[in-house]
Amino acid sequence: MKKCFRIAATVLAFFAAVSVSAQTRKVDVWDFGGVEEKNAVNHIKISDLDNLSGLAADGKFEAGEYTFGDLTLKTDKNDRAYYNGSKNYGTQGYSSFEFS
Repeated sequence: MKKCFRIAATVLAFFAAVSVSAQTRKVDVWDFGGVEEKNAVNHIKISDLDNLSGLAADGKFEAGEYTFGDLTLKTDKNDRAYYNGSKNYGTQGYSSFEFS
């Protein structure tokens, strides 16, 4: 009986530790707009996008791959970047249509 109690106590302690560590973990964020989330691990910052050599001053990418941590972005020539940085392509346009 003591052995069963020790096993149960060990399992309970393990799950309590896992639960606490899961609650203290931060969320990983890869926001290509460079928007940083509070209390998270932000892998893309505006300065990262501003410093990309394959992103021209007009906000257009060269064809290539760009790595942010363990995420790789593959772009085609003239893909555009929309973010609040120095190499921003411009404002995003929203449109709507009404049909009868």
